[in-house]
Amino acid sequence: MDKHDLIDTFDEEWARVRPDLVTDHVLVLGRILRIRDLAMRASERWLAPHGITWDMFDMIATLRRTGPPYALNPSALSRALLLSSGAMTLRIDRVEKRGLVRREPDPSDRRGTLVVLTEQGLELADAVLTAHFKEANQLLDCLSPTERSSVARSLRKILLQLEDPAGNAPGN
Repeated sequence: MDKHDLIDTFDEEWARVRPDLVTDHVLVLGRILRIRDLAMRASERWLAPHGITWDMFDMIATLRRTGPPYALNPSALSRALLLSSGAMTLRIDRVEKRGLVRREPDPSDRRGTLVVLTEQGLELADAVLTAHFKEANQLLDCLSPTERSSVARSLRKILLQLEDPAGNAPGN
């Protein structure tokens, strides 16, 4: 028999006090939320020796994966980081104070600004990415490659449904 987790306990409690409810979602969404919380805590542990938080890492890693010149306008960056414009401004300010990014005029939009990864930000991103990918992959060591692929496909289905509740194909 499989081990029992906290989400199993929640499901059993609902079954006891409200047996009329269908609680399948608790087993799936509850675990997704719990995994997110625990994975974020784990990532903060491996980021701490580098002196950065998840929020800082998320920004410099996002800029790093764009490739040279490692720059995005704040709107594109906020979409990539899933942040509101107000939250984006505050995050850019914090990361800029650390010297990891800088704001520059956007050459393609004279009223626009680009957020650019600094040399220090690029070096830190590369150093942290190695540790991050190693540690994040170790979190999934309990799954075989086939299981990882299956979970990824299933989660994509849920995400696409949530991103477009009407069930339309993305972009429609």
